[in-house]
Amino acid sequence: MSRFRFFDVVQSAAALVARAFVPRTAAGQPVDFADGGQARYNLVYATVGAGRDLALDLFQPPASRWTGPRPLVIYIHGGAFALMGKEGWLPIVGGIRFPRSIFADLVDRGYAVASLDYRLSGEAQFPLPLHDVKAGVRWLRAHAEELNLDPHRFAAWGESAGGWFSAMLATTGDLPALEGDEGLTGVSSSVQAAVDWYGPTDFMSMDSQAVAPIALSHGVGSPEAAFLGCPPAQCPELSRTASPLSYVNPATPPMLIQHGSLDHIVPPGQSTLLDRALTAVGTPHQCIIYPLTDHGFLGAVTLKPTTVLDTFHTFLDAHLDPNH
Repeated sequence: MSRFRFFDVVQSAAALVARAFVPRTAAGQPVDFADGGQARYNLVYATVGAGRDLALDLFQPPASRWTGPRPLVIYIHGGAFALMGKEGWLPIVGGIRFPRSIFADLVDRGYAVASLDYRLSGEAQFPLPLHDVKAGVRWLRAHAEELNLDPHRFAAWGESAGGWFSAMLATTGDLPALEGDEGLTGVSSSVQAAVDWYGPTDFMSMDSQAVAPIALSHGVGSPEAAFLGCPPAQCPELSRTASPLSYVNPATPPMLIQHGSLDHIVPPGQSTLLDRALTAVGTPHQCIIYPLTDHGFLGAVTLKPTTVLDTFHTFLDAHLDPNH
């Protein structure tokens, strides 16, 4: 079994476990928690293709503790553009923690959290999955009042492939060429902050940036080739169109980038490229490369979960201010 296939199996198994803990309620029906918080599962935000529904889950903090419209963190799952769903799989420093535990941390801090599904590369290729995610942002903003969300305080957050989506949302908000017409239109898809956890930013340079002998190939047969419909080196113009580096501009919102120095799946040089581009245009941002750390912040015994999450929380608090 290839290394990539093994990674597929592990992620797929984790997704099945995660889905097993999702309450089986009617789509959109509120689920109340003991602390006063609430969840709504499987809210359909767009219907694409031949009746294919795209859904999101929404988690909200207790109204008794947090008054006024809530800032929203929009989580976009990873999985090599080909795997997983909104239930996700999120490893944190040497062990697996499902996103709902991190979601709970955010909800406890006063944030609403939405987790989006999007079409995977076996079903649709770039730019359609990006159109899906933008449709999700538009739907959430259009329904902000009824969902008690602040439409002016949206942040994108994703890991691996989801980090790419987060960076693309930050750099291409409301860009007509990449907006798509899925779902609700005429509403902004912009975000006011973005967090990129070890996401790719330039598909064509990934092989040249490999940092370990076990690094995955990003050419023929790679997840990136499946997502684009061609190996990146063979379609450079399309690859550039799919790069957030092509769209960084002075209006790009604040960004947090976190990556491991020994990432054998997405080279840390991908985050360095984004760091340089944001610096060049003066966008407020922070880029942290954690030493001796692999994909998913795995492998570094000296890196504690709180080191990653405290920085993450501090960034969100600074730019979305849940106490406002």
